[in-house]
Amino acid sequence: MKIKLLLSLVLITQISLSQKKVNDLAKMNLKGNVSFIKITEERFPSVSDGGNLNSRKEMNSYVFNKEGFITEEKCLENGRFRFKKVKEYNSLNQLSKIQEYESEYVFDANVFFSYEYDKNGLVNKITYASSPTFQRNEMEKKGNLTSYIKYEIKDDKTEEKQFVRVEDEKGRIIEEDYFIRNELYSKTINIYNSKGLLSKTSYLQYWNGSTTGYGKELEYNSKNDVSKIANLDQNNNVLDAEEITYEYDKMGNWIKKQSNGAETVITRREIEYKI
Repeated sequence: MKIKLLLSLVLITQISLSQKKVNDLAKMNLKGNVSFIKITEERFPSVSDGGNLNSRKEMNSYVFNKEGFITEEKCLENGRFRFKKVKEYNSLNQLSKIQEYESEYVFDANVFFSYEYDKNGLVNKITYASSPTFQRNEMEKKGNLTSYIKYEIKDDKTEEKQFVRVEDEKGRIIEEDYFIRNELYSKTINIYNSKGLLSKTSYLQYWNGSTTGYGKELEYNSKNDVSKIANLDQNNNVLDAEEITYEYDKMGNWIKKQSNGAETVITRREIEYKI
């Protein structure tokens, strides 16, 4: 359901360095006063992959507060509980805590993230259970570009990780770099179309003197939903592509999406609106 990127552990704890607040409804391109959404995704591999024997059904549900931020998300895979997360926010709508659950109603007191912010609204401390990670943030403007640099500092106060993100004047992410012990580990470059929508993203990873990578090119329909994704190798050669079609409700939100590529993925959304 989500485009999976490498460095998932990094992305779990990485909070936006930008001071712009965009709520989760906007990030999900949802229109109207949405209070709840359940997304059911079914994957059907090709016959050569075993057909429906290897199919998978995943259900994700999200509850939104009146400000449009997710307060609860839950995932079931093939009917089995995978995870549940409850999110709390401070008075500035900044994420303050994520509590993870072992089951539907039982949370694990030792599995949570809490966040603290500096006066500029940037995260300066993340605590995972009883293990804190301190952050030092810097911001630099050059013309129409703004660079955000985030350092993660371990208990011994040595800086192990560094994240550099460059945004244009509209707050769109142009480039993201990730360093480990001052060595460049990965680079992501984004290109946008005339509507400001992401049209191409390239990811490169550097390890043991070699470079690997991949990319994606995206096309959109008239409602600004992705209608085609071409997967690229690190030399921008097309590896494969998937076509995506939609059905919409009266609010203009899609309620069914079908992706046809290496496998067929059918996604349905049940959306509840506040009256």
